[in-house]
Amino acid sequence: MPRIDALNEVIRGVFLNITVVIANQLMLDCVSSSLSAANISIESKSTSWADSGLCDGAAPDVAIIDADLCDDIPLIFKLNTMKAIGVPTIVISASAEPHLVHAALDGGAHSYITATDGLEALLEAIDRAGCNEAFTSASSAAALELLTESRTPKLSHQERLCMTLVASGLPMKAVALRLGVTESTAKGYLKNLRAKYRNAGFDIGCKTSLRLQATRDGIYAEGLGATLGYRP
Repeated sequence: MPRIDALNEVIRGVFLNITVVIANQLMLDCVSSSLSAANISIESKSTSWADSGLCDGAAPDVAIIDADLCDDIPLIFKLNTMKAIGVPTIVISASAEPHLVHAALDGGAHSYITATDGLEALLEAIDRAGCNEAFTSASSAAALELLTESRTPKLSHQERLCMTLVASGLPMKAVALRLGVTESTAKGYLKNLRAKYRNAGFDIGCKTSLRLQATRDGIYAEGLGATLGYRP
């Protein structure tokens, strides 16, 4: 496969040493064998965090860590340990549960890879991590999209129109005129929609962040033509 061969050439060129920590021995052997077959140097492999050497200051070029090592040590602690010693980390897991993916990437993991992503994705994640770059796999992208959708607050029709108009840069007096309501009512819509986003974990307190969020959620593009053409 040309893509994998090309990645292998890049990886061999920088002589990356990898530490692999996966709880399941069979999976550990499978991943290690696949990496070795791709001419990637395995510095060490183990089924536990305690035996990996990572908690004792070992510093490979890249660490591949199982999301669930069946111990009492939180993944975020392991990621913080890796960040402290400057080791780029790839989290590997059988699950692409959205909150777990988000927590891992938000905690400092350079990539989150599942079995469905395949060997090529893992090789690219290693390549990117070796350059201290992040890589978003197909499974993690899908998980994050699901998480975003589930966290997007439900706005009323008037709140969506208000968000679109504010995102377009209109002052509140003009927003109220377009909506056919008083300025006080328009400000109430804005206050309510900001509160809904804040409760969902999104800060849209300034106009710039509000416009970015409205664009991400499709509200700005969706409502722009209708609202700008609307005459109360």
